[in-house]
Amino acid sequence: MLIPGRRRSIEQAEQADFDAAYRVWQSKYIVREEAERAQRLARERAEARRAGALEIHAAAVAEWEKCNSSLGQRVQAAQILWLRKKQEFERLRAACLEEADFLREAYARGDGKALERLIDISLKRHGMLQFCRRAHEVHVDVGSEATLIEIGVPDLTSINLAAPGARVAAKDLLATRDTILAALLIRAAVLAAKTDTRGLAKIVAVNAKMTWIDPASGREVSGIVGSVQASRAVLVDLNPQALEPRQCLRSLRGIVTPSIATPAVVRPIMEMSRDDWRIVASRDVEQEMTPEANLASMPWEDFEQLVRQLFEVEFASTGAEVRVTRASRDWGVDAIVYDPDPLRGGKFIIQAKRYTQTVDFAAVRELYGIVVSEGANRGLLVTTSQFGPDAREFAKDKPISLVDGANLIAICRKHGRNYRIDLGEARAAARIGTSTD
Repeated sequence: MLIPGRRRSIEQAEQADFDAAYRVWQSKYIVREEAERAQRLARERAEARRAGALEIHAAAVAEWEKCNSSLGQRVQAAQILWLRKKQEFERLRAACLEEADFLREAYARGDGKALERLIDISLKRHGMLQFCRRAHEVHVDVGSEATLIEIGVPDLTSINLAAPGARVAAKDLLATRDTILAALLIRAAVLAAKTDTRGLAKIVAVNAKMTWIDPASGREVSGIVGSVQASRAVLVDLNPQALEPRQCLRSLRGIVTPSIATPAVVRPIMEMSRDDWRIVASRDVEQEMTPEANLASMPWEDFEQLVRQLFEVEFASTGAEVRVTRASRDWGVDAIVYDPDPLRGGKFIIQAKRYTQTVDFAAVRELYGIVVSEGANRGLLVTTSQFGPDAREFAKDKPISLVDGANLIAICRKHGRNYRIDLGEARAAARIGTSTD
């Protein structure tokens, strides 16, 4: 039996051990609870993050499906648009090929309208600075073997050709503007000549039209400021990449306004009516004539052709073209001369009168009226006879040249022809007092 003191001591020790063990257990329990709580919080946060991620994923899937649907619609719309454009392209391509075949066949037949269209296409497709691009008109007269082009040019009086901030001398600026005008004229002429590979038109003329503000009135003015005419053979032989435009234009005897800074309208070297159907093909009547044929006895149609041939030789040095008009209903025009000479050139009207009697005032007055109505530079009245005093008096202060029988024979002799004029012989052959056309 334990004594009371010893017992209390043992109980106290056991109680202390129990308390210590309890505290150890309690601390471990608290740690466990903390761990479980932390684990629970971590699980809750993970679940929250998972739920958020699932929401984001669902939203992303919805957005993707929406975008995919929209993309599909856009792709489908793009495919439909592409198919439409492809069909339009195929239609235009077929139309262009059809037009090309038509133009090729028509041009091979000598159709002037086909050549007009080919030149128009060439002018539009050939490279050129955008500020220089303007409308143009092309007219081909197969009968007179001439092509006339009217090109629009930009307002060279106000165009700024210097780089920003750069200072350019006034003379250099004017020279550049003159060069642009000359280059545009030559460009159109060369393209037209090279497009006409068959040579339907032996002469090519280009007129440059410009619109500008007149500083004196402040009003808009429009007119021809440059003109050039040359044979197709000369133009085809040019090298546009190496030539100097102004020198080339001078060599072709082209004309431009005296000062591009203050433009003045110039008279075109060639003007051609689109409705002039009168020109007919020329023929060589001299092959059928004897060396000393009497011009006064010739058929009047042959006489007109002979006059054309003689004046073609007379004007040969200037590169002029002389064409005979259709017999009858030609409004008094027997031949038309297109002369490119800038000083004496232009459009001339020729009347050929195979007369055996004196030409009176009425014939000269008629020619003058035709010159005015045709807008020609000059009229030439050629006859096998002579002109009366009243006819010469009327013509002396007008753009009319009178070529009588004596001068006609002089022209024949000048060019190696030995033809003669015997009015008496012609009257006897005709058995009438006068013979007129």
